Amino acid sequence: MKSAENTADEKERLNVLENLSVVYSPAEGRFDEITNMARRVFDVPIALVSLVAESRQWFKSAQGLNAAETPRDISFCGHAIQQDGTFIVEDASTHPWFSDNPLVTGHPNLRFYAGKPLIVNGRRIGTLCLLDQKPRRLSPEELEKLEILAKGVEDNIAVSVLSQGQQEVLSKSNEIQRADLIDPTTQTWNRPGIEQVLLHEFRIASYEKRALVLLMFAVDRLPELAQEHGPEAVDAVLAEFARRLRKSADPADALGRYDKETLVVVYDFDNEEASATKARRLMGSLTGQPVSFEESEITQPVRGASMIAYSPSTLSVADLIILTDQALSRAHDEPPGSIVFYDRRKTPRN
Repeated sequence: MKSAENTADEKERLNVLENLSVVYSPAEGRFDEITNMARRVFDVPIALVSLVAESRQWFKSAQGLNAAETPRDISFCGHAIQQDGTFIVEDASTHPWFSDNPLVTGHPNLRFYAGKPLIVNGRRIGTLCLLDQKPRRLSPEELEKLEILAKGVEDNIAVSVLSQGQQEVLSKSNEIQRADLIDPTTQTWNRPGIEQVLLHEFRIASYEKRALVLLMFAVDRLPELAQEHGPEAVDAVLAEFARRLRKSADPADALGRYDKETLVVVYDFDNEEASATKARRLMGSLTGQPVSFEESEITQPVRGASMIAYSPSTLSVADLIILTDQALSRAHDEPPGSIVFYDRRKTPRN
């Protein structure tokens, strides 16, 4: 196996990546849209936005692969960023560089790879790549389509649409610190991460005299799901639920995994009716259709709770979380798919 080596401009390339604060950052719906389109256009099972860091490749978006990162030394993308154009491996099982690569000899049993380098600020920071478990070729027309999609990724990377609070957390953390704030299963903020985001969002909202909504979703019966289908099914359900929330949420919304079974969305409060409508839309994305896992269709019950933090407020972030969690407990008494809307000024309602 030939390991991916450093590029000739490695120091400058890594500086660009670090200044962008995109490695170990939450997955975003705008990138998922591009990788989803790539899967459909090229009829491949896996499409990734891969950012090649010093020792890892981080997937800003991963479709068809439940992984957030892999080591750089076994990556195909580490080789692709050495190229000016699209790097193609038609059959990795017979390629001298990759035939004994663990990604070829084991899961996910790759054969085909095509990676178009992503160029931002003049440096190749990663790729938009297509992967398949069978050998194949790309026509000149398909190569042109891949280049167009990659340009869309480049344009999106260059401009952040995350909320100000999320941007502050990312910009004030280095790559190692950010790695401790992201949940690898859902590619959202983990508990320490979402708590940091909430602190920043709370401060900004208070200063601007506006309100925030904290929405929690509890995914029920996960121990039973693990017992019936294995722990991989739990990860598959949570990862798919996170993807659906990203698709249904607004680009600036903050998504997190608060604990083993609880997903969180933080968004700006407009008015009670609009905020409740949005909460129900997000719930609908989780309950509208089953999750496919291997040969099974999994329907997992979900309950929700929504809490509004008005401004000015005597609430702390800890208060906000505690009250929302209490409302979530009350949702146990409601049918699956229900949301308890909690307002300290009024009686909690569904």
